[in-house]
Amino acid sequence: MKKILMSIFCAASLLLAACSGNSAVTVQDGNVILDDISVSVTVPDEWAVTVGKDLYEEMLPLSGYSYSDFDEMTEYYEEQGFTYYARACNSNNTMQVVISSQDITPESAEDEQVTLADYARSVHDSTIFDYFASGYKTGGDSSFSETNIGGIDGYLSYFEVYTKDEEPEFTLGFSEFFFQRDELIYTVQICYFDKEAKEEALSVIDSIASE
Repeated sequence: MKKILMSIFCAASLLLAACSGNSAVTVQDGNVILDDISVSVTVPDEWAVTVGKDLYEEMLPLSGYSYSDFDEMTEYYEEQGFTYYARACNSNNTMQVVISSQDITPESAEDEQVTLADYARSVHDSTIFDYFASGYKTGGDSSFSETNIGGIDGYLSYFEVYTKDEEPEFTLGFSEFFFQRDELIYTVQICYFDKEAKEEALSVIDSIASE
């Protein structure tokens, strides 16, 4: 459960931002390929993709660490079982995707193994709850479901966030696909800050495929 809560914290931090360097990532012709598991995510050609050390440097302002603490920050993420593979965004940062994984190996023999279903549901519910607690509300089409995307079995989370004003204002839309390989749970998070960008943003989730 500690690791799940850490995942929720990291997801929320990356979402609210305008946004270990891993050598097992190939970026080619708009495809971000996770070489170790032969899974690809396609982003529009004009999107900028950040991987490796550059990606972690982008995360420094969100982590509370200074640039002099770069090694400390990356070590902390490694201790928590997190690996961030890539971040991609369009030119005006109204859409972004973050690809990551978390090692869910139990910390001790007494700890219960977390299932993919429980992990995904916990992240979905807790992230929405955090927005509720911060004074926002979600739209009426929020969903969480078991699905298969590109030949990969997993779980898909989706919701939009609005203000609680008399005339609610759109804040952001979010979708996340969870799938598992051995002891690693992978997530592909897509966020859009412009409602008109919904179709293009969600096309990134639809592009996930097993190579």
